[in-house]
Amino acid sequence: MCRKSKVNNKTISRCKIPNMSRKSEEIERISTSKTTGNNLASSSSAMSEKTNKLPMSRKTLATSSSAIGLDKLIDDRRYEGDLVNNIVHIEAPSGKPIEEVYDGVHDGLLLGTGISGSVRLCTHKATSVKYAVKCLELCRIKTEKGLQQLQDEIAVMCQLDHPNIVRLEEVYESSTVIYLVEELCTGGELFDQLDEQPDYHYTESQCARLVKQMLGALSYIHSKGVIHRDLKLENFLFSSTDPDSELKMIDFGLSQHFNIGDIHIDTVGTPYAVAPEVINGMYDEQSDLWAMGVIAFLLHCGDPPFGGCGGPESLMQIRSSILSAKFKFEPKEIWCNVSQSAKDFICQLLVLDPQKRPTARQCQKSSWMLEWRNKERIKGDTTLNPNVIKALVDFKELSDLQKLLCKVLSFTLLPGQIADLRKEFEKLDVDCSGEITLLSLKALLCQGPSALKEEEVECIFNVMHVGKTATCVHWHEFIAAVLSQCKVDERNLKLAFDRLDSDHKGYITFENIRDLMGRDAADSEDDLRLMWDESMNCYHIQNSQITYESFLLSMAWYTEKDLQCIRPSVSTLCLSDLSGSLSSLRFSEDITEKINKEKKNQSFLAQTHHIGLYGNNGEEFEEDGPICI
Repeated sequence: MCRKSKVNNKTISRCKIPNMSRKSEEIERISTSKTTGNNLASSSSAMSEKTNKLPMSRKTLATSSSAIGLDKLIDDRRYEGDLVNNIVHIEAPSGKPIEEVYDGVHDGLLLGTGISGSVRLCTHKATSVKYAVKCLELCRIKTEKGLQQLQDEIAVMCQLDHPNIVRLEEVYESSTVIYLVEELCTGGELFDQLDEQPDYHYTESQCARLVKQMLGALSYIHSKGVIHRDLKLENFLFSSTDPDSELKMIDFGLSQHFNIGDIHIDTVGTPYAVAPEVINGMYDEQSDLWAMGVIAFLLHCGDPPFGGCGGPESLMQIRSSILSAKFKFEPKEIWCNVSQSAKDFICQLLVLDPQKRPTARQCQKSSWMLEWRNKERIKGDTTLNPNVIKALVDFKELSDLQKLLCKVLSFTLLPGQIADLRKEFEKLDVDCSGEITLLSLKALLCQGPSALKEEEVECIFNVMHVGKTATCVHWHEFIAAVLSQCKVDERNLKLAFDRLDSDHKGYITFENIRDLMGRDAADSEDDLRLMWDESMNCYHIQNSQITYESFLLSMAWYTEKDLQCIRPSVSTLCLSDLSGSLSSLRFSEDITEKINKEKKNQSFLAQTHHIGLYGNNGEEFEEDGPICI
């Protein structure tokens, strides 16, 4: 499908290129990547180097009951994954059907289509939270390599935790379809939003803001050993329709794990953004940086530097232009308003020799990026919100179980619930890596009138990250530590409980916690068992089974006085029992209202009516509206 759009006072036909697996006319999208030099780690073994230590009972792909080895992936994650990986729920092929969990999987609003399937708007039945579900029909994936590529896509998305990368929530498999349930982005494609701008291009300040976010996501995935291989305008979505909405990187269908020195030889990508070395058939992760140069050029003027967006150029002309790497900053009436540092930034990326291009990390430190980052800091407040500081201090006083539950709960929060925290995270993420270092934490917390001691800051840092060997704090680890600044509601609590109760028993066991922690639990299972046993005693939880009501008790952050007032058995927890520590966890108004109402009626309900908080209860999309794949 093509669409008409005016660019620089001329009308062109801009072709929308599919994002799921359709082949382009010349740049062929192949299902897997061959490499020379160092061997690529497979999606399952790339999670850890402990493969040789695994039990012999582990499944192999040949014995898997899943078309893409989902049961094997589930098994692998128990030994090799971590909390960020394992919080993504993967339902075994013989498990609960997706139709029992979500409405709209088959008849929801169609958000997009491609050669491998479709993307629809779906709704979580128990909470009414909306997501995008990518439905990939197995009959359309013709080869074993294609199935392996799909498994790689899932494995890559499971390991990513960055505010500018779309989040994979759940994976289901039926006999004919693989379902990827993902975060819903309602702001539309960057591709489409570019056409909505005055004169069909962004201002330089807007470009700098957008490129900063894209570079943050790109630098992050490269640091995790992931090459995207299909960066383009269509693969960045706005999280919401707000004017200052964040961009999200999407579509990891062509992504691969890599080791330093790996050379890819498959010709994949999209014509207008593909790097010359990809056309020549030998490339590495620096090919993503060429695409970033193309995107930066496009955002400034509305046209690609080498053609390929539906203009008059033939594919051979586009290929020749890319291989020459020759382009001009035209039309002059647009580029005369763009700074030399921005032009230099683009020129440094659009060079033939990939080794002469800066890395994503070096791009973040370029003079153009630093110039605009400094302007942003002058305009905004660079000090942390005092409430955030207090939340960080309070977090280290929680029990180990409470910290873990907070981390699970953080993955259920919706964009509107954490918008303010994004700004606070940016103040700590001083190098725009998408992660917080101990040095940056000290820089903000050890200064000012309420400065903390270095020892206290180190303690806060150590309890924020999950892995014992971690050297930085990830996005959701930060959210977990300042959870008291979020309005947690019933949806979050139910989603968090369901994520822990991964096998749908109706309660959480030690094995659920151990499997969630993955390799971190394997390294210190005795410590984890001790934490579990102490928590069971502290909250008087019977049979070492955390029911939903017991889960609410744990999340309410009771004082010792509160605990003394609670019955030995909490299997029938009353809402009024939760009133003791609302100042600790910031429940939303609907939960607070229920608690207060229940407390007023306690004389009537205390003996007869105990209830829990829930009561009874490679491509492009043609359709308008929110999309996320």
